[in-house]
Amino acid sequence: MAVNGSNSSQSVHSPAIKWETSATKVLLAFLDTRKEVLDALKKECERANSNGPLWQECSLHLVSQYNLNYTAQQCFTKFKNLSQKYK
Repeated sequence: MAVNGSNSSQSVHSPAIKWETSATKVLLAFLDTRKEVLDALKKECERANSNGPLWQECSLHLVSQYNLNYTAQQCFTKFKNLSQKYK
């Protein structure tokens, strides 16, 4: 996995992304340059896994942090799929 060494906290946001359109490809593109997206996804969705209602919190947190438009269940599903790739 290619990870940029850049640790600058740029506040550059893409327009809201709809999961229906190449969701995995889009998220992987984010992960290539923004490892912290995966880290946040992992942290929030691990909490969601042990406390079902936190799926909503997971979604809202990531939408606000990264301007990604997806539901909480999709957030958790994508995390589960990606966590297999990036262990």
